[in-house]
Amino acid sequence: MGSILLFLDDERDVTDVTWIVYEVHDLVVVFRTVDDFVEAVIKSISMYDRITVSLDHDLQLFVGNTELTGKTAINMIIDALIDIDACEWINRLKVIAHTKNPIGKANIEGIWNCFVHTR
Repeated sequence: MGSILLFLDDERDVTDVTWIVYEVHDLVVVFRTVDDFVEAVIKSISMYDRITVSLDHDLQLFVGNTELTGKTAINMIIDALIDIDACEWINRLKVIAHTKNPIGKANIEGIWNCFVHTR
């Protein structure tokens, strides 16, 4: 089934993130929108043995007056996993917050770790 890296950032590509050494994956896909990213994460669960998601926090994306961030994306992924009753597959997912925003990084990682440790 292989492995995939799903990368969410409004400007950077994976090669721009020099402060993280990513494992080698069979496929790397870059996303610029939260909805497309979350959809790809959920679809990948049944298709890949190992899924790494890497998120920026400050995405400069807005819906009306609401800013969509990496925190928004990780919350949407968790909600979708719960909705499709796929929580038993969380061991296939590795979450990396590649953001340079230390508070955003702590929020993304904290939300994910809390979710994983309650399952």
